[in-house]
Amino acid sequence: MLQQFIGTYGDRGRGGAYYYVGPEIHGVWQGTGAEVVSNSEGISVMVDGDRELFTWKNVFQFGTLAIVLKKDDEAAWTISLNENFNFHTDASIPASGNITLYEATMDKTVPFVLERTGEYGEN
Repeated sequence: MLQQFIGTYGDRGRGGAYYYVGPEIHGVWQGTGAEVVSNSEGISVMVDGDRELFTWKNVFQFGTLAIVLKKDDEAAWTISLNENFNFHTDASIPASGNITLYEATMDKTVPFVLERTGEYGEN
């Protein structure tokens, strides 16, 4: 069984409150070879054309900077907030900066750096 534990330090807010990474990254995030969508259903990950939805019950937060997405009780992906990530207390203003998607595997992989490209369902 593959488990993943993430140690995070600091935050991407103003340091005064705890926040949840999943909802803070709502919208569509894209980069070379990967896409992440965070919406009311959960978080979906698409890599090389294969999309998988992780409902909110399969999203686990570690600290204030990262979440682990699990499939069949095993870690599948980690999403972290990059140092340039910025969110706003006013939810009508979208987050900016980057997030990074890491595959949970014992093999060597290259992380995907993603940028927010819009809201889910926008054309």
